Amino acid sequence: MERYRELDVPRGLAIALSNLGDAAGQEQRFEEAIAVTTEALAIQRELGDRGRQAISLNNLGSFSLQAGDVEPAREWLEQCVALTFDLGYKEVMAYALASFVQICLLDGDAARAAHLAGIADRLQVDAGVLIQPVERALFEQAKATAEQELDDKYAAIHEAAMAAPLEEALLEGNVLAEARRS
Repeated sequence: MERYRELDVPRGLAIALSNLGDAAGQEQRFEEAIAVTTEALAIQRELGDRGRQAISLNNLGSFSLQAGDVEPAREWLEQCVALTFDLGYKEVMAYALASFVQICLLDGDAARAAHLAGIADRLQVDAGVLIQPVERALFEQAKATAEQELDDKYAAIHEAAMAAPLEEALLEGNVLAEARRS
């Protein structure tokens, strides 16, 4: 990072910061992860690098949520959903929605959690990817909690969200509308 600073190569610095943030997050050093990822995001915004911004926004939301800071997590994830929708970046949107499912459960809204889980599952299929193991474990745990709370209603909500057109499903799940107000 220091070498990129010395050379005044902002794109390289942003990538290094983003990677450092990801590593710190994987090691559950969330304060460091958030600090360096926030710096990376600021540089990405200056450069107009919207694809990397989406990843940083998602990471900030995930790190904040795992650190127990729900409101900042919600704000980062709302911004991520709006940006990924505009970019058509389904993989990163799936990650953001998987984290949002956890927030819905913290809010006591299992039905919304099931709905957003359906969208996230569909996006993974559409993008041909599975979210990474740490995030996937948290997502699967959240889905199981929502299913337990909703019992037989879970499957119908989840399947309806999977089948709905993406923008309609996001608006119904209140994530796109919330994101666009941010």
